[in-house]
Amino acid sequence: MWFLVAVFFVATLGFLVVWWLVAKMKQPRSLRDWVLIGLPTASVLLLWMLGWTVIPHFFGRPNSAGAAGDMFGSITSLFSGLAFVGLIVTLVLQRSELSLQRKELSETREEFQRQRFEARYFSTLNLLNQHIRNMRLPSDEESRDLRGSAVLEYFASELPNEQDPDLTLGAHGEMQIAQYLQLYDILFEPNLGPYFRLMYNCVRQIENSGASEEEKEAYSKILRAQLSSPEVKLLMFNCSTSWGEEFKPWVEKYRLLKHLPREFKEHNPWLSSGFRHLEE
Repeated sequence: MWFLVAVFFVATLGFLVVWWLVAKMKQPRSLRDWVLIGLPTASVLLLWMLGWTVIPHFFGRPNSAGAAGDMFGSITSLFSGLAFVGLIVTLVLQRSELSLQRKELSETREEFQRQRFEARYFSTLNLLNQHIRNMRLPSDEESRDLRGSAVLEYFASELPNEQDPDLTLGAHGEMQIAQYLQLYDILFEPNLGPYFRLMYNCVRQIENSGASEEEKEAYSKILRAQLSSPEVKLLMFNCSTSWGEEFKPWVEKYRLLKHLPREFKEHNPWLSSGFRHLEE
């Protein structure tokens, strides 16, 4: 009689615990969740009920209430041990979960930094292209003023070659640079000054982005693909002067003069020899 009452009490208590757990869960449970909740509860109830039949079979029925309580001491010890093991497993799982969360957080932070870099980089690249479109060079003749990329083409056409008859024979690069700087101060600076500074900022952002070398190369190719032949010529001259000495190592690293016209390189062998990637 007392056995049936105890079984009913424990079964009722187990049902109430499961019902309370389910009520606390806001989202609907799947079959797997019900199994994970119900299987341990049923296992505990089954093991408890077996204790009433298996233990007395080997050790005989208890003669007092104290002996009946002691009969389940082994089961209590078993569950205490299992609870300790469960605690250790929980700590291990939490540690693994925290490790995964830190990894995801790191990846999220890297992705955010990459997106922020790309936003700044392409914004600066857009400013560079916008500056080119807004370039304007007044004309002294009756023809229209030069605008946009036509200004860069005109500047490039004014660059002195080594074979220029106006240069002293054998003077080579020194005279070329001196003549370029003179043209820069008189004619080029209002347009080319902001132009080169914007380009320098584009490359500096790539260099300081924290991206891998392969990614940096990919970003630099976007810039390099937009450089026209006149722009490459002007960049070579600028990086051969004191104005571009800080920019030159990055021009070398990212091979920004790669598409320098072959004829122009042949007409300016002294200046071209100052850039290693042009000799490859």
